[in-house]
Amino acid sequence: MAIIDFFDRGWRGNPRGMAYIQDHCGHSFGEVGELSCRIANGLLADGFERSAKGAVWANNDVTAWACTLGLWRANLCWIPLSARSPAAENRLVLDAFDCEILFFEQQFAPIVAELRAQLPKVKAWICIDGDAPEIPEARALTTWLADRPATRPQVAVDLDDVVILSAAGGTTGAPKGVMNTHRSAQTFCAHFMIGCPYEAYEKPVNLAWAPMTHTAGLLSLPCTARGGTVVVITRPDPALLLSAIPVHRVTEFFLPPTVICRLLDIPDLNLQVDFSSLKYFLYGAAPMSVEKLKQAIEVFGPVMMGGYGQTEAPTSISFLTPGEHFVAGEIAPDQRLASVGRPNPLIRVEIMNEANELLPPGESGEICVRGDLVMKGYYKAPERTAETIVDGWLHTGDIGRLDADGYLHIIERKI
Repeated sequence: MAIIDFFDRGWRGNPRGMAYIQDHCGHSFGEVGELSCRIANGLLADGFERSAKGAVWANNDVTAWACTLGLWRANLCWIPLSARSPAAENRLVLDAFDCEILFFEQQFAPIVAELRAQLPKVKAWICIDGDAPEIPEARALTTWLADRPATRPQVAVDLDDVVILSAAGGTTGAPKGVMNTHRSAQTFCAHFMIGCPYEAYEKPVNLAWAPMTHTAGLLSLPCTARGGTVVVITRPDPALLLSAIPVHRVTEFFLPPTVICRLLDIPDLNLQVDFSSLKYFLYGAAPMSVEKLKQAIEVFGPVMMGGYGQTEAPTSISFLTPGEHFVAGEIAPDQRLASVGRPNPLIRVEIMNEANELLPPGESGEICVRGDLVMKGYYKAPERTAETIVDGWLHTGDIGRLDADGYLHIIERKI
């Protein structure tokens, strides 16, 4: 499947249903789908072709996400860009990755105007929520789309076309550009839909509180594929997050452990907020202590779901599902809770030594991954790609072990 097919699956099955809710305002699949078609047709009419790269400089916002969907619908490549990152860091990413299209919110127009001269490769400047007089070349989204059709464009798609080009590594020099394809994105979505099942009558409600430019955006795709609703939180305010869960009957969301620990510091949280709608509370991207995890289970219920992934193998190398946090009805032993779960089914995960030899369970070495989840490579860096992907194996740079029950444990980062 092409990455846009995951949205279109929900659109076809639930056209009048609410795809997104922002500030208590609903946006149907039909409304957002047609907007993404008009954006895609606008990009194609402006002459952008396969491999052209675009970015969206915005906070969590439905229209901003529709711009990302529009890039994918035209089979172009999305560069994730954090509105919370320093302007100089974003400029470095946009220039290094040859960005040609920049969508941006009006509030960021002054910053974009200052950087304009340093981004000579950008050909299209589009303000998604108004005019940007600071940038003479900029066009308002509504004006730019005035005569664009809302029909699905017909574009050729190869599963190995690059559709996400993400920055990874440090910010002192040129960033590593991780190239993910339709193939790796569909494998992530398949892993999530296998690992987080719903009954046929259930419609998921996904809460996008973390930046949609990163994990929260990808995690919204399986929800829309099921015809569910994504509740978009526009500011990183824990009070907004907590109030949205009972109001919208949220069933799934992701938070990093640092934020979870802040929530756990709130006295009697489970008495103040109704968490009964939750099925999957995903945590990951950083270690979480076993004691904090046990506390989270007590507060939020038997819904915690751990995970391990990398930008180079997006978000789903392994999952520790809610049920695996328990054994015979009791909270699982600490060793299992300290793991990142079992490897997901559509990839192979092994532990290797320095000679690239497979190690048996219990022995420590580098975690290596093979399969359709793995990135295509690093942008314009064939030598670095060859160092990281060896004989089809992604060398993650993480040291770990597989225990006798097949659970993956991360020990440290390789020096």
